[in-house]
Amino acid sequence: MTDRLKQPQLYPSYQLSASIAAGDLSEDAAQLRAAEKLDNLIDRLCKIHEQSRVRKWLRPSKPVTGLYFYGGVGRGKTMLMDMFVSSFSNRLSATTVWRSHFHDFMVLAQDSIHSARQLGNDCPIEAAAKMLGARGQVLCFDEMEVRDIADAMILARLFSVL
Repeated sequence: MTDRLKQPQLYPSYQLSASIAAGDLSEDAAQLRAAEKLDNLIDRLCKIHEQSRVRKWLRPSKPVTGLYFYGGVGRGKTMLMDMFVSSFSNRLSATTVWRSHFHDFMVLAQDSIHSARQLGNDCPIEAAAKMLGARGQVLCFDEMEVRDIADAMILARLFSVL
C-alpha cells in the first residue's frame, strides 16, 4: 500500500492542493473534503488489492462502497474524478479503472443484455454483468442520473451479480 507521507503526489488531495498553490484553482473547502474522501477510497481499494494479490482466493466479504458526488455545474466533480482515476491507475497497474459516462454505460449494458438474449443465455443480465465486469475492477461514472425505472432495475440486477 502507498504511504501518504512518502508519496503524497499519488493522491487526489495532493494534486488539488498543488493546483491551488500554483494559482490554477481557487481553494474550495468542498473540493478539498471530496479529495480527502477519494484518498481514503484509494487506500481501501489498495488494501484489498494487496490482500488479494497475496492470497489469490481472497475476495472481499462485501464490496467496497464508492462515492457519489453531486453539485452544480462547474463545481469540479469531473476534475476530481479525473484526479482519482489517474491516481489510482498510476498506483495499481494490474487493476483496471473503467471510466464511463453513465448514459454510455447504460447503452452498452442494454446492448449486452440484448446480445445475451439472442445467444439464448438463461440469465442474460448475469451474462451481461460478467462481460461488463471484465472491463475493469473499479468503475467510475460521470454524470450518473437514473430517471427510468427500467434502468434502475437493470442496474440493481447488474450490480447484485457482480
